[in-house]
Amino acid sequence: MDRRGFIASLLGWVFGNIQGAVAAPAAAALTEGTAAPGAGPNAPPPDRLAAGNYRARGAGTLPRPVMDRLQTLPLQPQDFGPVDITGRTGCADRVEAALNSGQPVELPAGIYLIERPLRLSVSSFSLRGARDERGTNAMGLAGPGYHAVRLLYRPADPSMAMISIHREKANGAAIGPFLLEDIALDAGRANGIEIGRRSLDTQMVDGAGQAYIFRPVIRGCAFIGARATGESTQAGRLERSGQVLLSLTKAFEAVVEDCSFYGGDIQIDCFACDVPTISRVRSQGANLPLRLEGAGSFTVQARVDGFQCEGWALAAIQVSGAMAARITAIRLEMNNGAPFGEGRLPLPGTVAVKADSGILTFSQSMEGVLFAGLSVLELTDGNHTDHVLVQAVDGRTVTVITADLFRFTWSSPEARAVRIHGYGILNTGREVTLDGISPGAAHDCPWLVWVAGGEMAVSNCLAVPGSYGDIHAMVIGNRHGDQGKELQRRAVFSGVSPLLLPDPHHPLVHAVGATEGHDDNARAPVTASYDEGAVARWWLTPRNSITGVDHASRIIFHRIVVNGQAWYAYNIPAGDSVRLPARGLPRDAARRYRMLVKCRAQGQTAQVSLAAVSHSARVGLGDRSVGSAITVLTYLFQAPASWSSAGSGVNAVLVGASGGALDLIGVEIIDETDLRMADPAEDPTSGRASRRLEVEPGMAAEMFQIPVPATGAAGIARIDLTATPKENSAGPIACHSYELAFGSRAGLPVVLGLRSMRESAYGLDAKSPEMDILLEAQPGPDAITLRVTVRFRAGQNDSRMLTLSGEVQIIGGGATMIITP
Repeated sequence: MDRRGFIASLLGWVFGNIQGAVAAPAAAALTEGTAAPGAGPNAPPPDRLAAGNYRARGAGTLPRPVMDRLQTLPLQPQDFGPVDITGRTGCADRVEAALNSGQPVELPAGIYLIERPLRLSVSSFSLRGARDERGTNAMGLAGPGYHAVRLLYRPADPSMAMISIHREKANGAAIGPFLLEDIALDAGRANGIEIGRRSLDTQMVDGAGQAYIFRPVIRGCAFIGARATGESTQAGRLERSGQVLLSLTKAFEAVVEDCSFYGGDIQIDCFACDVPTISRVRSQGANLPLRLEGAGSFTVQARVDGFQCEGWALAAIQVSGAMAARITAIRLEMNNGAPFGEGRLPLPGTVAVKADSGILTFSQSMEGVLFAGLSVLELTDGNHTDHVLVQAVDGRTVTVITADLFRFTWSSPEARAVRIHGYGILNTGREVTLDGISPGAAHDCPWLVWVAGGEMAVSNCLAVPGSYGDIHAMVIGNRHGDQGKELQRRAVFSGVSPLLLPDPHHPLVHAVGATEGHDDNARAPVTASYDEGAVARWWLTPRNSITGVDHASRIIFHRIVVNGQAWYAYNIPAGDSVRLPARGLPRDAARRYRMLVKCRAQGQTAQVSLAAVSHSARVGLGDRSVGSAITVLTYLFQAPASWSSAGSGVNAVLVGASGGALDLIGVEIIDETDLRMADPAEDPTSGRASRRLEVEPGMAAEMFQIPVPATGAAGIARIDLTATPKENSAGPIACHSYELAFGSRAGLPVVLGLRSMRESAYGLDAKSPEMDILLEAQPGPDAITLRVTVRFRAGQNDSRMLTLSGEVQIIGGGATMIITP
C-alpha cells in the first residue's frame, strides 16, 4: 500500500469507528478546517487535505495514538496547494510553507521551479527527495548524478541563495540540525545553499555576528552551477562569477557526503566550521572546488576523504587560517582542455620589486588578473627568482604574503612576473596532513603549494610520470620560526614519489629518504671535510640549524646558484651580522676548534668577520676578504682562560659582513682538542702539513696558513695538490705543484713570488673531464693563507664532488714555520 492509500485507510478507520460524542467534534473540526491554498479544481485529494486540516486544527479530536502517527508523516509541498512538477510554473510558496511547518518534508519525483529565495523562519529543517532507479536521470545531464527530484532555481537576483538560514547572535541560541538528502539543485548562475552567513563574521572573532550552527547534513545530492572555464584574456584577465554552490559558516559537525558538484566559482566553502566532514565527493569544472578556512582564536579541524576533483581553474583545495585539515584518498585530475591562461602565464609589462618589502608595483592594473589568497607569482630579474602568494590587489599595487614567513632579498625596478594558476592544493593553514594523494595540476605547475607558517606532513603520494610535466611541490618561505620550535613551520614528506617532492634541501623541508631528481641542489653541510682524527663536528647552516638563528631578527635564507650548482645561504646585508647558536658543543672551555666558514660576496667583494661567543663574552677571530666565488675560510680558535674559570664554552658564532652583502652557506665547527698526528712528518712544527677535504668545482677552499714572523725572515714553501673525483678512486684527475717565496715587510707578511712547478691534468675515462687546480696566496696580518680552487676545463660542466689533497713543506728559510692546515 502506498503513502496516499495508507492515509485514506487511516482516515476511513477513524470515521468508521468513532461514534457519538467523539464523531461530532471530529466532524465539526473537519467542517471548520480551512482549505489549503489553491482549493478548487486543482486542489489536493481529500485525504491529503483532511490530514493537513487535522494536523493544523484537529488537536484533541482524534485519539492520541492517531494524532502521534499523523505527526510523524512527512509533509509534501502538495499539502499546501497545487504544484507543477514539470518545472514550468514556480512553486516557491508551496515548498517554503512545507519547510516552515517544522515537519520533515519529502518531495515526490519531479522538477520543481524555485523562482525566488525561500524565506525560512524555522531553526531546523529536513528536506528529502524521492529516490528512483539508477537508470533514470531526471537531470538530463551525464555527469552530475541521477536524481528523481530536481530543484530548478532561477531567481531574479542570482546573488541570493535558494536557502539561506542563519541567526544573528543577539537573536538567540544555536540553530540546527539541517538535512538535505537525495536532491539535485540546478542553481544556474545563482548561489545555492547558505547555512550561516559569512558576511556576519567578517571580523573573524569567536562568537561574533551570528549564532553557532550544529549538524547540517548534505547527503546524496548534486549541485549544478555555471561551468568555470578558466579562460583568460591576453592580458591575463579572468572573469569570476562569484557563484557559491554550498556555503557553510560557523557550522559545527557538518557532513557533506556522497555528493557531486559541477561548475560554480566556489563549490564548497567552509568558514570557521569545526569538525566538518567531506567524504566521497566528486567535483568538476569550478574555479575553486573546496575552500577550508579557519577563523577566530582557536584552531578548527576538518576532515576530507574520497574527494575527486576534475578540471578546476585556480586551485583544487585551499586550506587557510586557523585550520587543521586531515586530507586523505584524494585524486586531482586536470582535464579542463588547457584554456588560455591556465597554469603558467607570463604577465605583460614589468613589476617593481623592493628588498625587505611586501609591496609590488606593476606597470598595469592587476584587477581581475590576480586574486587574493589564490594567485601565485614567480618573480625574477634574471639573477634572482622568488615565488610568492598574493595577499591583496589594488589596481597596479599588489601585496604579497610576508609577515614572518618571507622577505625579498633583492630589488629591481623592472622584474618579470609569471602567474601560476591551476595548481593542486594550497596550504596556508596551521596543522595539515595529506595522505594517499594521487595529484595532478596544470602543466608544469606544482601539485602542492605550501606557504610556511604551520606544520604539514605528507605521505604515500604517487604520480604518473609525464602526465602533467613538472609538478614538484612548491615551498614559499625563507625565514625560520621562533626559538624552540625545531619542527614547527616545517614540512615532512614520507613515502612520496620523487616526481612530487619539493627541493629536499630546502631548510623548511624534511624529506625522509628521498633526494632523487634534485642532483643540482646544494650539498650539505659545509665542506664535508674529513681531517683524520677529528672527534666531533657541528654544522650551522640554514638546513641543519633550523632554529639556529638570532631569535629576534629571524634572519633570511635564499637559494643561490653558482656555476650550475645550488646552495641555500643566509642573506647578510652589508653592516649586518647573524648569530648562529652552536648547540651541543662541550661546555668545557679549554678546547681547540677549527671553524670553516663557507660563503661568497653577493657583489664583487665583501669582508667577512667571525667571532666566537659564550654566555658573557665574545672573541673576534679576524676579518677576511671574499669575492663572488664560493670560498671556505678557515679559523682556529681556543677559548681564553677566563672562559674556563667561568665554566663557559662556545655557544654561538657571530658572522658579519662589511663592504658588501654576503651569502653565508654555513659554518662547520670541528673539535680538534684530542687530535693526534699519526705521522711525525705531519707535525705542523716540523714545517710540513697535509690535508684532505671534499670540494665542489669552482669552490675556493682555504687549505693552509703559513705564519710569517715579523722579524723579516724569508722562506720558500713547496705545495703539492691533487684532485680526484670522489666516486672514482682509480687514480688522480689533476696534479699541480707550486713554489711560494714569502717574507715580511714593515712587520707584515708579503708574497715574494708564486710559480707553477709541475702540472698534469688528464682523464681516466670518458666520464673524467680535465681540471685546473688554481692556487692563491693571500697575505694577512700575521700569515699567508693558501686558497685552492678546482675547476673543470672549458667546455666541461660537471658538478661531482671532488677529493682535494694537499701538502705544504718548507724547503728553505731561516726560521721554523708552524703551518696550520
